[in-house]
Amino acid sequence: MAMILRPSANGYEREAAMARIREYHALILAMQRGSMSDDEIKNTVLMMKAAPLELSCQGLSVEDVDQYLSQCEKSLLRYKAVAFSTIQMAKGGYCREDFTAKADAYDELIRKIGDGADRISAMNELEHIRQMPVGTEKNGLFGKKGYEKTAADAYLADIDRYISGII
Repeated sequence: MAMILRPSANGYEREAAMARIREYHALILAMQRGSMSDDEIKNTVLMMKAAPLELSCQGLSVEDVDQYLSQCEKSLLRYKAVAFSTIQMAKGGYCREDFTAKADAYDELIRKIGDGADRISAMNELEHIRQMPVGTEKNGLFGKKGYEKTAADAYLADIDRYISGII
């Protein structure tokens, strides 16, 4: 993830914001290494979110920092984030953008169900997500790497099964 954090009057204090960003990056690294469970990651993120960042008259843009931290939180709080982060990359695998969009759509549906979405609209949205295409990257000499298909299919089947069970 890359983002420009612009300076701003009345923004987050620079060192505090950068420290929080480093904490999120450390969590992402721990998740990728498998040294923390999903529950430990979730609890740590919730504790960090509860602690407000300091404001400064010459800090970093609140919107930029919040958007960046939101992206980090999204990747850390996704369904079985540890399993998602361990999916290997392979030439000719699933397109990164398509696969991530489908996984994010499943995660959003889980949140909606948790917030009390009605059963019929949840079932319709689940069917819509199932129909989302996931393209593949080119294979061969100039091919790109994408998510390894077998592991990615297993992850999507698991999340689909989980949602079907809670609807």
